[in-house]
Amino acid sequence: MGQLSFTTPSWVPGIGGMGWAMPQLPMLARGGYLPHGGAAIVGDGGEPEVVDFPAGARVTPLSQVGAAGGTTVLEIHSGGTRLDDLLVEILRRAIRSRGGKVQVVLGTSR
Repeated sequence: MGQLSFTTPSWVPGIGGMGWAMPQLPMLARGGYLPHGGAAIVGDGGEPEVVDFPAGARVTPLSQVGAAGGTTVLEIHSGGTRLDDLLVEILRRAIRSRGGKVQVVLGTSR
């Protein structure tokens, strides 16, 4: 994967033996920078997809921005906003319905 090409069979009248090929596409599972833009393969660490990027595009893996395997800190202030109160109620219900153990519902920190 990474290069796309096609050649017509020699027996096809008028275009037999002809073909075309795209240049090797950059694979950006580990991130990268495309100063001139163009097509690249992303997600090649899992399910690959071809994306057409504008000039100056940058791809950053989730693991480098803390979204995968990182730690997320959520601050809820008692007596805070209605959103804080709603979030607390949602968490209470989830914990109660899953056996009452916070670590089971939210996981443990490392």
